[in-house]
Amino acid sequence: MSDAENLTSDADDPVATGITGDAGGAGLSAYSGHGFNPSGANDSWSNLYLHVPPNSRVLDVGCSSGNFGEALERLKGCTVTGVDLDAADVAEAATKISRALVFDITTAPTLDGLGLFDVVVFADVLEHLGDPREALRRIRSLLAEGGFVVFSIPNMTHASVRIDLLRGEFGYTQTGILDKTHVHFYDRAEVDDIFASSGFTVVDENPVVFPYPDAMLETELGSLGLRVDESDPTFFDLLAKTDASVLQFVGKAVPDARASAPHTRQREFPPEEINRVVADLVARADTAEAAQVELQAQTDAATVDLATARADVAAAVSRAEAERERADTERARADAEQTRADAAQAEVDRISAIIAELKHNPLRFAAKRLRRP
Repeated sequence: MSDAENLTSDADDPVATGITGDAGGAGLSAYSGHGFNPSGANDSWSNLYLHVPPNSRVLDVGCSSGNFGEALERLKGCTVTGVDLDAADVAEAATKISRALVFDITTAPTLDGLGLFDVVVFADVLEHLGDPREALRRIRSLLAEGGFVVFSIPNMTHASVRIDLLRGEFGYTQTGILDKTHVHFYDRAEVDDIFASSGFTVVDENPVVFPYPDAMLETELGSLGLRVDESDPTFFDLLAKTDASVLQFVGKAVPDARASAPHTRQREFPPEEINRVVADLVARADTAEAAQVELQAQTDAATVDLATARADVAAAVSRAEAERERADTERARADAEQTRADAAQAEVDRISAIIAELKHNPLRFAAKRLRRP
């Protein structure tokens, strides 16, 4: 358990660093060689260093070989007490800082003998503790008036971890985000929650940021058969909103009497979620099938109705044709009767003319008749 996790780049080079250790030498832990670079930037110790005021009384929890505490004493005039579980690391730290103790703040009956501090440092330590909330609650009693906690915590949602998970890999490492001694993993919400539920509020952050270039992400995803549409920013916006570029959360937390209850995010157990989704899909399929059956019944009924209507129309057309034929026949009969009537009328008119002539001038009528051959 140590704050000297090597998650960054510029603090790893013994030539570049101002304060170094012998990693693993003489029985020291894997964290003991992490050095501090006074001109460094964007690494956990450099970012933490910015939060510690000069001449502060500092408790470095998980101090390892004391390299960070030594930097605080030498460069900022601080007085540093370091505690750690590794006896060899503590012995090394005792040669570099004001006081170093083999001490477990989570199980010690009392913390009274440690004193009061202006700053308590948890540099990549909280993720190693079985109950980090209890540790934070306990150290509140060690803070002097105006005192605060500075912390660095690896971000489990960094893009590198997401890509490993997409590959189906979750390989532990000696140090880093997937340090094999980590017992907790954090995203931003979980970081905020462990402090809020322990009586602290995070008031300042300056995370260590290592973004994957878009082209690199596209290559990595492409190797998995996944494509990112460059014209659609949805994926990259999601990465930006969910801290995919943050390697470590680094910040400052102050005591807050309004401690909240620990928040547990609700997440269905995968088999239950899968069974629920499958059951929902089956229910939807059953509903769709029932709807299909109902629609087919309606279609069949409509087909019958259509056939009946067509038969009715055909019968009506047939009746209309018959009526038209009868009408044509009646019209022809009427025309014939009219022709006969016209002929009869013409005959009547002729005879009437003869009679009229006979009555008007019988002699001329008789003469005309006699002249006919």
